[in-house]
Amino acid sequence: MQLKIQNLHTRQHKALLVTATQAQVDAMMPAIEKERMGLKMDIGDIYPDDNGKQVIELITHRSHHKRAASWLRDLIQDVQKNVNSSVQAATA
Repeated sequence: MQLKIQNLHTRQHKALLVTATQAQVDAMMPAIEKERMGLKMDIGDIYPDDNGKQVIELITHRSHHKRAASWLRDLIQDVQKNVNSSVQAATA
């Protein structure tokens, strides 16, 4: 999973792009939906990339992007731990 921050053409907003597998996206979306209003984020789009992964595009005002990015990094770590532990349990 990867988080990438891009400036948008308006200069007032930033795009937070999370690249992940479909299973990881499915695990993240309930938390994103629950917290996005408090973090002042809008879901721009969810689309496949060239490597078969999904990209979640989240839009936030530049004054709020650091808090939102920090929360997303924590969410990514939690999802990676949960998905990895469930994969290990399934193969055991």
